[in-house]
Amino acid sequence: MKKIASIILLLANIVYAQTEASYKLTPELDEFMTLQPIPEQYFEHNAYIGWMGLTYPKDDWLSIYRDIFQINDDALNQRINDGRLLTNYFANPRQAIFQIDNNKEILKDLFGQDNGLMDLYGSIDPESFLHFKQGALDNKRYRYTRDFFVCADYVGNNCLAEMKERREYILTTIQDNQLLLNRFKELVESSQYNYALFYNDLNASLETVPSSGMMKLIQLYLTDAMMKIADGEVNEGLDQLVIVRQWIDLMFHEKSKASLLHFFVNISVTQFLDQTINVLLDEKLLNDVLYDPRLIFIVRPYRENIGHKLNEVVLFEMKQNFKDFAYGYIKIYHSTKADVVLTEEDEYIVLSYLKNFGVILSPVLERLYDMHFATAKHADWKKVHHLQKSTQSIDKIWFNVVHQAQDLRTYTADEESELELLHHSHEYFLQVLNDWYSAYFQSIGMTPKDALFYLNDRYPSTYFYNQYFKIIEIISLEENLKQHLSVHKLNELLKDSIDEETLSFAQALTVYSNFDNYWVRLYEQQNYHQLVYLKYLVISGQISSDNIPEFLDGMGNLARNTMTKKQYVYDDETGRLFTPLPRQNKHLPAHIKIARLYDGSIQNFEVILPKY
Repeated sequence: MKKIASIILLLANIVYAQTEASYKLTPELDEFMTLQPIPEQYFEHNAYIGWMGLTYPKDDWLSIYRDIFQINDDALNQRINDGRLLTNYFANPRQAIFQIDNNKEILKDLFGQDNGLMDLYGSIDPESFLHFKQGALDNKRYRYTRDFFVCADYVGNNCLAEMKERREYILTTIQDNQLLLNRFKELVESSQYNYALFYNDLNASLETVPSSGMMKLIQLYLTDAMMKIADGEVNEGLDQLVIVRQWIDLMFHEKSKASLLHFFVNISVTQFLDQTINVLLDEKLLNDVLYDPRLIFIVRPYRENIGHKLNEVVLFEMKQNFKDFAYGYIKIYHSTKADVVLTEEDEYIVLSYLKNFGVILSPVLERLYDMHFATAKHADWKKVHHLQKSTQSIDKIWFNVVHQAQDLRTYTADEESELELLHHSHEYFLQVLNDWYSAYFQSIGMTPKDALFYLNDRYPSTYFYNQYFKIIEIISLEENLKQHLSVHKLNELLKDSIDEETLSFAQALTVYSNFDNYWVRLYEQQNYHQLVYLKYLVISGQISSDNIPEFLDGMGNLARNTMTKKQYVYDDETGRLFTPLPRQNKHLPAHIKIARLYDGSIQNFEVILPKY
C-alpha cells in the first residue's frame, strides 16, 4: 500500500512539473528579473551614503561610500551575469552543515569565486575609525544610554533634575563625541532624502546597512540640546531639536525608501524627541519660545499618509527578497546536460546535499524533496542506506567524543583543549560525509552545480514565480499602498487572484505580516506625538481645564486614537490626557516595551496638562 501511495505521489508531482514546464515567465516578471544598476540619482544628497561614512576618519566621510557603492554594484552585477552570485544561494551560511576547509573547491563550483566586496578596512587601520565613547557612571560595570539620556525613561518624573546631577559625566560624554555629533548635524543638513542602496544581491547588501548605533548618537544629541536649554542657551538647544525632527522627516520624503530596520529605529527616535519636548514643556523651559517657528516645526503633526511610505518600504524589501531567492532559478540555473537522467534516489541524495549546504531550494524542488524524504523511509534505496550507515557510525563516534569531553570537565581546567578536541572531532565527522558525497557525484558524472541546474530544468517553479510576482503587483497598486494592509486585508485582496498554495507560502513569510505589524507600530507611536502636540496647543493657548473637552472635540482625528479612533481621555482631577497602549508589546517603541515588561502599571500613552 505504501509503495502504491508513493507512486501516486510521484505521478502527481510529475504532472505538476509538466504543468509548470508549460508556463513561461510573464513579461512583467521577466522585466523585473532584468538586473539594473543603482540609479545615479540616488548617489547625491542621500542620507544613506553619509550615514555609511559617519565614522570614516577622513574629511571626505560624506561622499566616500558613494564611490564604493558604485564600484561594488558594478562588480556584483557582472558576477551575477556570469552566474557567480555571492550569497543568494544561502538562507544562512552559518547554519549550513557543510562548512569545512576541504569544501572550498565545491563552494567555488557551486557559488563562483568570491573575491569579496570593496570596503575601507583594507587600506585604513580599522582602529582609526571613529567610535562612540562613553565612560562608566559611578564606576558601574555596564554602560547604558540612560546614564546620560535619563529622559529616555518613559515614566520618569524628575529626569531633567537627574541629568543636572550628572552634569559633569554628561558634559564629558558630549565632549568625547563632539566630532560625531557635529557630523550628525552636517549629515542632516546636507541630505534631502534617505534611500537605502541595495545591491541586486540582497544578502551582500545587508553587509553594508548602516549601523543602528545612530540611535545612541541621537540620544546624546538630544541630551546636549536639553542641557543647553536648561542652561539658558535656548536658541542653540532648539536648533538641535530641529535637526532631530529633520532627520525623522527624511524618512517620509517623497524620494525616500529607507531600509525597514531604519524605519523601525526611527519610530523610537520619534518617541525620544516627543518625550524630550514633553519634559521641556513640563519644566516651563520653552515658555519664551512657544510661538517660535522652530518649536512649531518640531511639534507639528506628521502627515496622515506616512503609512503609505511605510508600505512602500515593506514592499521594497519584499521585492528584493523575492529577486534574491528566485533570480538564480529563473535566470541562471539551467543545464546543458540533456543526456543525463537521475533516478528518484539520486534526486533525493542531491537535494539532501544541497539543503545541507544551505541552498534555498525552489518551491517545486522543496516539495520534491519532501516527497522523496517520505519515500526514503520505506524504499529499498541502496545508496541512501549506505549513506545512512556511514552517518550512523560517525554519529556514534561523535556521541562518544562529546560524552568523553563532558566526563573530563570535572577533572580538567583546560577547557580550551576540550573545545579543540570537539572541533577536530566535528571536522572529522564532516570530512567523512564530504568524502562520501565527493565520490557520489563522481559516480553520477555530475558536479553539485550540474545537478542543481538539471533538477531546476526538470522541475521548474515558473508557475509559482508568476503567481508570487502577481502578489507583488497587486500590493503595488497605489490604492492598496495607501491603506492599512492587515493580514485579513491582504487575504481579501489576494484570495480571488492567487492560487491557494502560493498564497499559503506567502502567508508564512515574515514580510507578509510586516505590512500589518509595522503599520501598527508606526501609528501607535503617533498617539504619543499627538498627545504632546495637544499639550503644546493647550499651553500656548492657555486653554482652561473647563474648555478641554470642547477643545478635544474641535481637534478631530488629532485628538483620537490613531488605531481605534476613540477620543483621547481627559481626567480633570489629575490633568492626565491619555489613550490606552496597544495590547501587544511588539507594537510599542522598544524602550517602552521593555519598561512595560518590568512595570505592569504602564497602561497608557499619556501627558499631564497644566491647569489654567
